[in-house]
Amino acid sequence: MAVTFVTGNKNKLLEVQAILADVLPNLRSEALDLPEYQGEPEYISKEKAKIAAERVQGPVLVEDTFLCFKALHGLPGPYIKWFLDKLGHDGLNKLLAAYEDKTAYAQCVFSFCAGPSSEPITFVGRCLGRIVPARGPNSFGWDPIFQPDDEQGQPGKETFAEMDKTIKNKISHRICISSSTQCGCSLVKPIFNEAKIVGGFAARNNSWPWIVSIRRSKSDSSSSGPGSVLCGGSLINEKYVLTAAHCFSNMKDSQLSNYFAVIGAIYSNDTNPIRVGFKSMILHENYNGNTYENDIALLELNYSVSFSDSRIGFICLPPNNQVTYPYSGMNATAIGWGRLQSSGSSAYTLQQVQLPILPYTDQYCYDTVYNDGIQFCAGYDQGGKDTCQGDSGGPLMTHDANSDTWLIAGVTSYGQGCALPEHPGVYTRVSMYVNWINSRLNGTTNGSQELVKCVSNKFLLLSWLISLCFSNIFIHI
Repeated sequence: MAVTFVTGNKNKLLEVQAILADVLPNLRSEALDLPEYQGEPEYISKEKAKIAAERVQGPVLVEDTFLCFKALHGLPGPYIKWFLDKLGHDGLNKLLAAYEDKTAYAQCVFSFCAGPSSEPITFVGRCLGRIVPARGPNSFGWDPIFQPDDEQGQPGKETFAEMDKTIKNKISHRICISSSTQCGCSLVKPIFNEAKIVGGFAARNNSWPWIVSIRRSKSDSSSSGPGSVLCGGSLINEKYVLTAAHCFSNMKDSQLSNYFAVIGAIYSNDTNPIRVGFKSMILHENYNGNTYENDIALLELNYSVSFSDSRIGFICLPPNNQVTYPYSGMNATAIGWGRLQSSGSSAYTLQQVQLPILPYTDQYCYDTVYNDGIQFCAGYDQGGKDTCQGDSGGPLMTHDANSDTWLIAGVTSYGQGCALPEHPGVYTRVSMYVNWINSRLNGTTNGSQELVKCVSNKFLLLSWLISLCFSNIFIHI
């Protein structure tokens, strides 16, 4: 099926076609006179996508770029074209004359709408910087007054207009913006110390909004009590939690009502975050309790949670059916409330630890893993850092720097002891189960669930589209 990119700019179309040829080989363009909506950037982009899909009676892709001043709470934003036309570069600077805060961000929004009856999916990219007196060639919109920050978040030395094209296009403009349709990002960015999960450190509150604490109600406590932590899990859409099969392999369906999920927690006894019971559990039909092969399961929540709550979000699924993902040598991050050391106490605060992905040819991984096609190792040959009892079912995550999003590469499965030398932890390779997950989610149709179904293609689109958005061709409409 052909996808229509809404633009009258032939150069823009050629650039998009060249980059998205493998994903959208039938991309075409059409110049549509769309209404100029008022509102927040994502709302405007979505509404344009809906109108465009209705007019072409098919799938469409639309793009908008905005310049937003933080002191003005995001304005001019979608109105930058008119502000620039009426005020010029000097007038835009004068808008901030009364404010100490001169910071701003260039924001690009792409929206994809599958058809007239579909809800658009939105991708957002930001480049952080500040507003300065105009410098450089005065030939390309507001480029002369926007000075992007460097990679360390410090003020840069050149405006967009002063930069060499190749340098400008190398700047990272892919800051993930948490939203109801965007997987793998949070309002609070994680921090990493070289400091338990064992050998790790406490996570920032709300930095991992998809983490789920799976708990058992205590028979002698009230229904609102914190319960006891059984395993971890990851929210992959508004209705389903991904976890390990071994956490529930000996449980009867009738016992599921004794368990509940706490979403958005930081402490093991949190009761205020989102608390939801379970409606059903789906264990992989080929789970092997002796070898931990196919150690993966889905838990259906009693009701759909709302991603308008900033405390919760959902993680991206990895590329589908890639036996080599995650790749050897990649750094991954595990999180959970498990024991801080073998036979020790469990963590009170959510812990995180960075672990390298080990090749199957690693002697100690080879001795530990039963099936390297669906299992993999992470950790250090010398030990010291690892997941532990109680972390089972939680995510081992990889970060994609191009899109600033997190993917669930593994589900914490098993290991011998915790952080012992020559005994790395073993994880279920989620990329080999994306089809299985999607088949079990069959019938879910809203935006965030569609992202789960098509995550591999749309994840690639996110990286490409946002990078295009800030190239010289795409920086302004």
